[in-house]
Amino acid sequence: VRSGMKVYIDAGSTTEQVIHILCKRIKMHTLTNLTLVTPSVNHADVISACCVNMGFDDDSSAVHLYLPGGYVRPSTQAIVPFSNEHNDFEELPKKLGGYDLAIIGANGISEAAGLTTHANTEIQGKLLAYNNAKQRVMVCDDSKVNIVLDYRIASFDDDFVLISNKNPVLEEMQTRYGNKIVLV
Repeated sequence: VRSGMKVYIDAGSTTEQVIHILCKRIKMHTLTNLTLVTPSVNHADVISACCVNMGFDDDSSAVHLYLPGGYVRPSTQAIVPFSNEHNDFEELPKKLGGYDLAIIGANGISEAAGLTTHANTEIQGKLLAYNNAKQRVMVCDDSKVNIVLDYRIASFDDDFVLISNKNPVLEEMQTRYGNKIVLV
């Protein structure tokens, strides 16, 4: 993530780690003029608190934070669209001219099935962010390896980078997919 970027950051425990890294960089003044979009109430709270602690106001903020409209899922605290009729998840990328980067969480990793998630109301936001981004980073921890869920976000033939922690299965996949899989 660089200054001046428009970044979508998905809801989830792994993407939350990205939020903490970004806030450290904002506090160090190494990130400025950043546009962040997140459907996560928790992520928005952390970013907002960072901005308050830095003393930012409307004219001097290093971050412009957007949350799409909708309702909050009680299980994940992610904002999801009310309906397909009028949808901020579709409108925000249009208003912003797309995203430079989308950081999207997955709930399953399988070489055959790709990156998958549950068939619930969050999938629409994930796919809209994925399809409206110039660069895509998929993130999830290795507990998701060999899990195949209802809905595919991306296959390993698609254009994205997967970041996860080290795991023998992912290390094996890395030999075939190279830089598409980054293990930390």
